[in-house]
Amino acid sequence: MASNVTIKHMVNRVERGDLKGKHRKVGSDEVKTLVITAVQIDPYISTKKIQRQHDVSQSTISRILRNYKLHPYHIILIQAFKNEDFICRVRFCNWAENQIKRFPLFFRFIFFSRSHI
Repeated sequence: MASNVTIKHMVNRVERGDLKGKHRKVGSDEVKTLVITAVQIDPYISTKKIQRQHDVSQSTISRILRNYKLHPYHIILIQAFKNEDFICRVRFCNWAENQIKRFPLFFRFIFFSRSHI
């Protein structure tokens, strides 16, 4: 894992936009640090926004997040529940319960996104 100095340096570069537009080698430590830092700075950031800002493919971003046991999750706001929503909610609850049984800290590694772009 990257040192605190490296993380601080990457945060400064991200905030200044110095990394934008550069093509990066897939799986490099710099890309891993960039993605994790972007999520730590803004837990609501979308993978698409990381892709646009830093020229890293969404598949690479998703792979990095999975490797660090982070799971992108997008909250969709709705006005009212529909009858067919019940089955989906039950299915989700069953899935979530199984994840917690397999890995009790599962939900501590999910970041929630409010961005739909």
